[in-house]
Amino acid sequence: DKNTFGAKIARLRAEPIRSTFFRGHEITCVDFELETGRSHQIRVQAAAMGHPLVGDPKYGQELAPPLRAFPRPALHSHFISFPHPMSGEIVKFEDQLPDEMAGLFT
Repeated sequence: DKNTFGAKIARLRAEPIRSTFFRGHEITCVDFELETGRSHQIRVQAAAMGHPLVGDPKYGQELAPPLRAFPRPALHSHFISFPHPMSGEIVKFEDQLPDEMAGLFT
């Protein structure tokens, strides 16, 4: 972990799932698991690893223009769970990839 003075630790796990080509460029579907929850964490750390999110206008500046042109950052929460703030019970939500992202890997 790199830690800049005064910065909070931000950790995540990244596991590649599958790759494909989009507009002539290889892209990879990645499963991220957050160990900490910081603002823009996935976007910042993916870009720092040299793999910015397709369609990310802020952290994906080194992407080829066709990949920056995706309509939004290609980031979607497939599964999330956390303790309910009042009851403490673990709540879980699961969703499929949206059509514009699922279509990339079919």
